[in-house]
Amino acid sequence: MAIFNMPRTPGAKELDPTVRARICELHDIGWGDKRIYKRYPSISISTIRNTIKLESSRSDQRSLTRSGGPKKLSSLQENGLLKKTEENEHIKMHEPQDAVDNSVSKSTILTADGWYTKY
Repeated sequence: MAIFNMPRTPGAKELDPTVRARICELHDIGWGDKRIYKRYPSISISTIRNTIKLESSRSDQRSLTRSGGPKKLSSLQENGLLKKTEENEHIKMHEPQDAVDNSVSKSTILTADGWYTKY
């Protein structure tokens, strides 16, 4: 029996920039991905391959920015909305919108308050 209400597991941690630089350095001197994997068995081969493939798009081994649009609410605004709804559970929808100067839609506020969640 499958359980469909399970929350998503968090993604894997990002590679340390020094390890990423070392992988790229070993690839530059002629090591293959399997040979690098034997040197670093804790890192999967697919991660090593992706690191080598994305090496040219990085500058100084810095992490790439995430894709997607910018956040509509800042963390300060989000915390303010959460405090406002905790103070008054029977708050009307227009009150939190007024608190952020009507800059976002109702669905954004519901998402920030945790009413829209993925299960």
